[in-house]
Amino acid sequence: GGSTTTINAANYTQTLGSFTSPAMFSATGDVTLTAGTFTVGANTNVGGDWSTSGGTFIPGANTVTFTGTGTQTLNSGGSSFNNISHTGTGTLQLTANALITTGTFTNTAGTFDANGLTNTVTGLSTVSGGVYQASTVTQTFNGGLTISGGTFTGSTGAVTTTDVTISSGALTAPSGVFTVSGDWSGAGGTFTSGANTVTFTDTGTQTLNAGGSSFHNISHSGSGTLQLSSSSLTTTGAFTNSAGTFDANGLTHTVTGLSTVSGGIYLASTATQTFNGGLTVSGGTFTGSTGAVAAADVTISSGTLTAPSGVFTVSGDWSGAGGTFTSGANTVTFTDTGTQTLNTGGFSFNNISHTSVGTLQLSANSLTTTGTFTNSAGTFNTNGLIHTVTGLTTISGGIYQASTATQTFNGGLTVSGGTFTGSTGAVSTTDVTISSGTLTAPSGAFTVSGDWSGAGGTFTSGAN
Repeated sequence: GGSTTTINAANYTQTLGSFTSPAMFSATGDVTLTAGTFTVGANTNVGGDWSTSGGTFIPGANTVTFTGTGTQTLNSGGSSFNNISHTGTGTLQLTANALITTGTFTNTAGTFDANGLTNTVTGLSTVSGGVYQASTVTQTFNGGLTISGGTFTGSTGAVTTTDVTISSGALTAPSGVFTVSGDWSGAGGTFTSGANTVTFTDTGTQTLNAGGSSFHNISHSGSGTLQLSSSSLTTTGAFTNSAGTFDANGLTHTVTGLSTVSGGIYLASTATQTFNGGLTVSGGTFTGSTGAVAAADVTISSGTLTAPSGVFTVSGDWSGAGGTFTSGANTVTFTDTGTQTLNTGGFSFNNISHTSVGTLQLSANSLTTTGTFTNSAGTFNTNGLIHTVTGLTTISGGIYQASTATQTFNGGLTVSGGTFTGSTGAVSTTDVTISSGTLTAPSGAFTVSGDWSGAGGTFTSGAN
C-alpha cells in the first residue's frame, strides 16, 4: 500500500507501455525511449546518454539533470524538456535533434555542446560554471541569458536573447547575429565582442550597462529606447541607430568606427560623445546636449543634426549634402592638421573657430556665420565662395585667404596676430582693427562702414 519515491537504476530502456517515474529517478547510465510514454517526476538524474527515437516523453514541470563525467549525448527526438540542468564535469552534447527547453536551462559544470543544433529556452538560461559552446545554428534564450561564473562561447550561429546579465565569468559574442531584446547588465565578468554586431531590438526601454567592457559594432533597430546605465560605452567598430531613441543618459560614448543615425533619435548627453570614425546623419535626428561632441567627418544627407551647447569639435570634413543643421548658440571648432573641406549645404553656423595648423577650405556652398568667426592657426581658404559673418571676425593667427567672391564682416574685422590676404573679390566690413599681424587689402572693392584702428601690425594697401 506504500508508494515508491526513489528509483536508482543503471540503464533505463522503454520499448512499450507507460511509465511515470517517482519524485527522484536516477539512472547512472543511459535513458532510451523507443516507444510508449515516459513521464518524469520532479527530479530525474541521468549519468549517461539520452536517446528518444520514438514514443512520447512528458516532461511535466520537472527537471532533468545530466551528471556524467565523460561525454553524454542528448537526442531529444523532437520532444521538449521543462528544466534542464547540467552538473556533470563531462560534456553534454546535442545529437540528431534540436533541443527545446520550455522552462529553465542551467550549466553549472562541464561543457554543454550545442553541436550544430538549435537550443530554444523559454525560461532563464544560466551559465554559472563550465562552458556553453554555442553552435553554427541559432541559440534562442527567450527568458534571458545570465553568465554568473562560467563561460558562454559564441560560434558562427546566431544568438537571440531577451536580457543579458554578466555578473562573473565570460561571454564571448558569436560571429553570427547577436540580438538582444531586453536589458544588458555587465555588473562583472568579461564580455569579448570579437568582430560582432550586437543588435538591440526592444519596443520599450532597454538599459545598457556595459560594465566597462567594450562592444565592437552596435545597432539599435528597435522602436523603443536604448538607454545607457551606470557605465560609459566604448564601441570599437561602428554604431548605428536606425529606429527608436538612443539615450546616452549623462554618460560618455566613444566610437572608433563610423556612427550613423539613419532613423530615430540620438540623444547626446551632458558627457562627451566621441565619434572618431565620423558622424553621419542620414535620416534620423542627432540632438546635442550640454556635453561636448567630438567627431572626425560630419555628413548630413538627410534628417537633422542639432549642435550641442557644449564644445563641438570637428577634425575631418563637413558635408551638408541635405537634411538640416541647427547650430543654436554653439561654436563649431575645426581642428584638422591636414586639409578639411566645409560644405555647409546652405545652412548657417553660429560661431566658427579654426584652431589647427591645417587648412579649412570652403566647398560647394557659401558660408553664413551668424555669430563670430575666429582663425587662430592654419589657413582658412574661402575658395571662391562667399562668407558672411554677423558677429566679430578675428584673425589671431594663421591666414585668412579671401576669395574672388565677397567677404562680408558685419560685426567688424580684427587682425591681432595672423594674416588676412585679400583677393579679387570685394571685402565689406564695419570696424577694422589691426593690432598685430598683417592685413593685405583686396584688389576688389574694400568697403568700411565703421571705425578703422591701426594700433599695430601691418596694412598693405596694394593698388586698392
